[in-house]
Amino acid sequence: MFIEVQKIYSPNHPEIDDHLKIAAIDLDDILADSIPGWINFVNTSYYVRNHKIPFFINLQQMKKTIPYYYYRELKGNYRKSEIKKNLPVITGAKDFLSGLKELGYKIVIMTARKEPSLKLTVEWLDKNNLYYDELVLDKNKHIKILQRYPNLNFMVEDNRTVANLVASWGYKVYLLNNIYNHGNLHERVTRVYPDEEEDCFIQILELVSEGEKQ
Repeated sequence: MFIEVQKIYSPNHPEIDDHLKIAAIDLDDILADSIPGWINFVNTSYYVRNHKIPFFINLQQMKKTIPYYYYRELKGNYRKSEIKKNLPVITGAKDFLSGLKELGYKIVIMTARKEPSLKLTVEWLDKNNLYYDELVLDKNKHIKILQRYPNLNFMVEDNRTVANLVASWGYKVYLLNNIYNHGNLHERVTRVYPDEEEDCFIQILELVSEGEKQ
């Protein structure tokens, strides 16, 4: 069921309950490894070939080199492609969602993808057996989800700006560390680093479990 006004897809038709524990999980670059596919798309695009630009290694290079107009055009073409249909799942993501379910959390996956991407996104989640209760599709996903669930327990993000904003509203946010989100954090944001023994998801589950015991 897709709720048009709220931009929410609910495969299980769950009801809203103020007593539920709610976890909001970002989709791209938290569950789906999308950055490599986006960089490769740009590197093989007509724009790069026509301007004889050396292949890009990361997003920072792309954003600094490609004019905004062309960057948005490339992004639009990328979204129309079916590359996201076959994105790899980030290691540990499936077990993370299962772990949250076992802890009794209602899992809401959020994405800035637009409504036309709904079918592709749902098929990707189903194909990879990723458990979730609801899917929010909206440019302002973090606002939409808080409007629906003002009792949100925590959010998992990779965008530092969004993480700090949500934390400033009084919510707990776990920020998965990457080269694109370095900088100062709000006191309610916890940066999570992967290490040799534990991935970020295991660390978050441990932090969530410890928080519930307090």
